[in-house]
Amino acid sequence: MCIGNSTQRKQSYHRDMFIISPEHFYLYITIPLVVIWAALYLVNKETRREQKILSLIGAVIGPFSEGFFSREFWLPHGILPIHLGHRTFLLEDMLFGAAIVGIAAVIFEVMFRTHQRKFKQSSKKVYEPPHMLLIFIAAFFLALSFGFNSIYASAFAFLATAAPLVFFRRDLFLNALFSGIAVLLILFGSYFAIFSLAINIGSLMKGAWLIYGTTLGSTLVGIPITQLIWGFSMGFLAGPLYEFVKGFRISKR
Repeated sequence: MCIGNSTQRKQSYHRDMFIISPEHFYLYITIPLVVIWAALYLVNKETRREQKILSLIGAVIGPFSEGFFSREFWLPHGILPIHLGHRTFLLEDMLFGAAIVGIAAVIFEVMFRTHQRKFKQSSKKVYEPPHMLLIFIAAFFLALSFGFNSIYASAFAFLATAAPLVFFRRDLFLNALFSGIAVLLILFGSYFAIFSLAINIGSLMKGAWLIYGTTLGSTLVGIPITQLIWGFSMGFLAGPLYEFVKGFRISKR
């Protein structure tokens, strides 16, 4: 009797799962992020400008960053690939970049119901966007020169760029830390939901994730740890970035 019940539960479980085609895999793992982005946008009117600006940056950077990741980290398919010479641009790259960066930018303010005030002693002139860009590029290629995979190199570059930011503005450290952890957890939850529903997740990962089965391919309940590390580091930078550049401080309402 117990064996029969166990078999029925397994059959019922598999009936609730579905097969995702390789072309739709990237879109499926991006959809939960877009939903969360929209929810944050609707909840807080004060952070909409910040969210739109950072999302636009993410949408632009996303497709170009894949030029590095597709060499050694992952090579996903898309529903509407655009081929320009030897490069392929995916709509999903733009959606993923816009959603995840926009979430990271405002998640702290929305969750803690804060608002922005002008900071009297801004460090903007000491550490401005051109400096950040130079540090990011230098840190990224330095990590690559030491043999790091591009996903770890970008994570290192995010943290290296954020370090002077939180040094000059220690009041933004909590924002950076919370945003990093929040993005990590959101990525984990989004991936876990899709991975739990897809019956062919193993073959999808083998086809798209280039470090699958290698020493770098460690997972947590099937979710790539590399992606979680990347999410934390990106959120750690993107969370307080707008406030730092604009010279704002965050306070309770």
